[in-house]
Amino acid sequence: MGMREALIIGAVLVLFVSACGREETETIEVVEVGPATEVKEAGEELPAGHPMVSKSVEELTTGKHPSTGSTKEVRISEEVKATWKEVKLEVMDVSSQTSQVLTMEVGGTMALKDTGFKLKVEALVPDYAMFADHIGSRSNEPKNVAIMVELFEGDKSVAKGWIFKAFPDFNSYGHERFQLTLVEPIPSG
Repeated sequence: MGMREALIIGAVLVLFVSACGREETETIEVVEVGPATEVKEAGEELPAGHPMVSKSVEELTTGKHPSTGSTKEVRISEEVKATWKEVKLEVMDVSSQTSQVLTMEVGGTMALKDTGFKLKVEALVPDYAMFADHIGSRSNEPKNVAIMVELFEGDKSVAKGWIFKAFPDFNSYGHERFQLTLVEPIPSG
């Protein structure tokens, strides 16, 4: 871990500790700097021309990934779409205590046995990154794999969100009956 990453982690920890006893939410700005993220106090100046990205202390310290599926556009390059066409994920049905591993096409929908539910994989991002105005991939390598999924009961959407392979604590998808785990992306080929 480099000096920059250590400073960033330290800054986030300081913000977390200082926010623990507070009831109000304090706003700070998160500034993207290459592969890492630098945390700046509200009011600090950013480099000229740098876009602002605001996050509350709560969003940064709870470990929950903010619901970005409906607020940020997902932009995937044609190269990424051509490389990553399928995904393998585990579906745990809590009510019956059964699980199954499914291989699904990105953009495809699949019925979950005889439950009346179906699952759609809307997008696969091999190297997930949140930019100022969209969500995309920093590369075509599977470094931070995430998928956007949507669960339907009949034709009604009942859950939607991101599932991360390496960082499941940041998943924004949640449903009381069907728990999902991203097993692996499958390259075309």
